Amino acid sequence: MAAHITAAAKGGKRFNPHLTKEERRSAENGIWLCQIHAKLVDDAPERFTVELLNEWKRLSEQAARLEIEELDKGLPARQAADIEALKVYAGAFDRSAFKDHFHAEMSMSAFDQAIRDTVIALSTGTLRDRDGNVISQSIGRSTLENRSWREKIGTVIDLLNTIVRRFEIAAASGAIEIHGRGRELETYCINDRELGHWMDATRSEALKLFAEVLAEAGLDPLPFVPFRHFPRW
Repeated sequence: MAAHITAAAKGGKRFNPHLTKEERRSAENGIWLCQIHAKLVDDAPERFTVELLNEWKRLSEQAARLEIEELDKGLPARQAADIEALKVYAGAFDRSAFKDHFHAEMSMSAFDQAIRDTVIALSTGTLRDRDGNVISQSIGRSTLENRSWREKIGTVIDLLNTIVRRFEIAAASGAIEIHGRGRELETYCINDRELGHWMDATRSEALKLFAEVLAEAGLDPLPFVPFRHFPRW
């Protein structure tokens, strides 16, 4: 609570008759105290003198100033960590699962794994290659300092997890028939035309959100055009 160092009116604690009305009401004559100490200070004015209260105020303001300065010093480092994390995340999108139309994927197993790997990269900051080897390590989405980026990346993760679940349902229901799953020569048949449109639209939304984050961070856009066009034979 706001308290006066010298009383606001004659008869109050530590009243200074030499101050003007404006000076008594000014911030220079005020100090923030908790309710308990505000009462204690007025109950024992001989103990809590004007000089002591001014010293309290000076020390508190100095401590607050130092804390702010330390936060300012640390801010560039935290921002730099966010930027480096975004660069790692961007590498997770540099796979055919985010470049080709769903019906043009070479391997459905590779598509499924790429989406899952991207979720892991965004969530943990660990980027792996197709063989599972760690190629980059940074901070995960929950550790990002920038709240807006953290929320947008969280939405991207939600969209990708939805793709994973939809893919599992499609494979289990026969909407996608996969033969030789996981083998070098894998074939598939998509029996649900709308599934491909949904996959493309959902990935587009995820890429759009991530592109917004890259732009806000002043980073280059993803170095590829999503959903490359392949001629139909």
